[in-house]
Order: sequence, then structure tokens, then C-alpha cells
Amino acid sequence: MTKLYLFLVVLFSAVSLVAGPTEGLIAYYPFNGNAENHVESNITETFQSATYDTDRFNNESSSVKFANNKNFVVDIKNEGIRTTEEFSVSFWFNVQSLSSAGNNLLNIMNEGCGNFNTEIMFENNIKKLNTATGKNCGLREHSYITNVLANEWHHYCLVMKNGKRFIYFDEELVSFDIIGSEILPDQTIKKFYFSGRHPSQHFNGLLDDIRIYNRALDESEVTEVYKLKNTPIDTFVKNSYKLRKSIPSGFSMLHIPFS
Repeated sequence: MTKLYLFLVVLFSAVSLVAGPTEGLIAYYPFNGNAENHVESNITETFQSATYDTDRFNNESSSVKFANNKNFVVDIKNEGIRTTEEFSVSFWFNVQSLSSAGNNLLNIMNEGCGNFNTEIMFENNIKKLNTATGKNCGLREHSYITNVLANEWHHYCLVMKNGKRFIYFDEELVSFDIIGSEILPDQTIKKFYFSGRHPSQHFNGLLDDIRIYNRALDESEVTEVYKLKNTPIDTFVKNSYKLRKSIPSGFSMLHIPFS
């Protein structure tokens, strides 16, 4: 039994629970039947009455479904990420209808007029995905994506780097903007509201594989994330996550007596 436990400890220590770029990764939510962050960080999240659905690989209970005025709030204020420095957020989405009012994929914001705000949303009746960055109650820089299909999985990645905004959609760089200091306040980012902040904004569809980085991903890394496949190791990781979490904190092979 001792040798078996030693084997498991070494095996789970060697296997990364996250495929793709991991440097600077402070949050990863694969939604494999739960809404837990699969990396160690100072982040907290709030999600009530989660409903899980199939992902883009048709795996059951491997994406999260937003309906009935639900959202997923990730509080990152303890990470100390500044709006004028670097961060990246990547996720997959599947929108059920392009004409529904509200349909807010993500709102990155600090509450109060004049504070930082970035919204990624489908605007009412125009069937375009709008990314708006700037200030609450003030000026914002807008960028529109028009080739979104309903009931299809799409990948979105927002990269901010020293006032420069890069937007990737299905691997391609579709927008590059310089966000001036007159509309980009220098603040510590507090919260990511996936599926919007207000009930009238909430997203109608599926989200999966949310990643938040405290640095700017480059184009090759965005491509790497986009091209991640549903490999056998992914299934192994899903099944091993709870077991790895059960290993006592601070456990070491030195604690195992050898005979």
C-alpha cells in the first residue's frame, strides 16, 4: 500500500492539471462538473446554482450553462493587476441567440462612474459582438466582431498590454487599439463578471475553459490555447483532480517510511 501511495504522489505531482501556457496563469475554470479554480492563487469566485452541459468536444458536464439570470463572478483584486499594465482573459462561448437583449459575455469592472470598465457583449438587435474598454459612465473604445454564429462554439481572447488592446477571435487577431489615458484609468482590477453584472445583461448560452493571466499572451500562445485538443490526458486530469486535492498539504515523499 505504501508503494502504491508513493507512486500516486509522484504521478500526480508530475502531471500538470492545465494544458497550454501556464506562466502567469492565475485562474483556470474547465467546468468539469464544478466551478473550481484549477490553479493556486488569491482569487475567489461566486457562482450559485450552476448548470453544466456538453462542451465543444461533446463531453458531458464539461461546460457551464447560463440561464435564469445567473452569472459567475471572479474576484481578482488580491492579485494586484493594474489596468494600464498587462493581463489576458481567454474563454470559449456558445451563444444560443444573437437577437436576445442583454447577452453580456463578460464585464471586467470596478464599480462607480469614472472607474475602469471593459464589456464584451452582444448589443441589442445588431447581432455584433462589441468589446468596449474605458470608463464607467464615460468614454470607451469600441470594437465589433460580426462573424459570430449562434449555436456554435467560438474562442475569444482579450489581451491588454500597457494601454494596447488586442482582441483575438477564433485564433485570428481581429482588432488592435491603443487605449489612451484619457479613457483608461490606472487602477487595480477588482472583478470579472462572466455573464454580466446585472440581471438584464446576463448571457444566454454556454461558457467553457476560462483562463485569466497576469501577463499578456503573445499570438503564438493564443493559437496554442485555441488548438488544444480533447486528448486522453484531459480525461485523466478530470478524474484525478479530486484525488490530487485530497493529498495532505505539505505532504512529501520524506514522510513515507521505506523498508
